[in-house]
Amino acid sequence: MRKFSTSFFISLVFAAAVHSQTAREIYSTAPASITGSSARIVAEDDSLLTLKAAGNADGEFKVVARAKNETIVGLTVNDCNASVIKFWSVKGGKWNEVTTRVLKPLGKDDVIAILRASPATIESFDQAIDISYFYKFAAGSPDLELIARKQGNCEVAGRVHLYKFNGKRYTKN
Repeated sequence: MRKFSTSFFISLVFAAAVHSQTAREIYSTAPASITGSSARIVAEDDSLLTLKAAGNADGEFKVVARAKNETIVGLTVNDCNASVIKFWSVKGGKWNEVTTRVLKPLGKDDVIAILRASPATIESFDQAIDISYFYKFAAGSPDLELIARKQGNCEVAGRVHLYKFNGKRYTKN
């Protein structure tokens, strides 16, 4: 009986340690294919890292949710022209991409909402409209924002959507 209780206690301590890991500790276990080689941490709290990557790119690494044996983390990378967001499920040291399970891809209604947040000036019918957007995690919660930039430059035009995490996925609020 003593052997069982000791083993059980060790298991509980190990499980608690895994679930109490900071964003930095989890980020340090990520495969290089996820983190890249040039990103460096420029600011942090327990659940959010602010990253600086090559060139003008920056990003964030967020611990979104912790369950019994799974941690959901997200990574954004963006510059003035492009933005990427991905999510992973981390279980027992294995990283599995779960982006489409956690965040619905942008659709037609989202494009309209981006144009509402950053109205475009169209001078001809064959003109390409250049409005970029990016995602930003909230520091004190699992909330996520979709933000539009102004047409043709890097200035922020405004928030398009606020997403709330419901324990399984993000939903528009």
